[in-house]
Amino acid sequence: MYGITYREILTNRRALMALPVCVMAMIAIMFMDPMLTVYLTSLGMSEANAGLIFMAAGAAFGIGGPISGYLCNYIPKNVIMQTGTVMVALSILLMGPS
Repeated sequence: MYGITYREILTNRRALMALPVCVMAMIAIMFMDPMLTVYLTSLGMSEANAGLIFMAAGAAFGIGGPISGYLCNYIPKNVIMQTGTVMVALSILLMGPS
């Protein structure tokens, strides 16, 4: 369709560097979605208030996306990507055991 083969993607260093970032983001989202509501309701929070937590996460993504895109024009992209990777790893560690 676009003329790019799997071999070109799998031998592209930039694509391989982005792969762990995507995997960690997917793990964070897949863990947080089903577990956070159950955890918050077990602490006594209503489901409506737990939904506000998800809204805040979506708002942070909506605000942070354009900001990181703007910063990528001025800061090397690998610095942005490494910072994001560390932030995702720390957030997963701070969630603690389920």
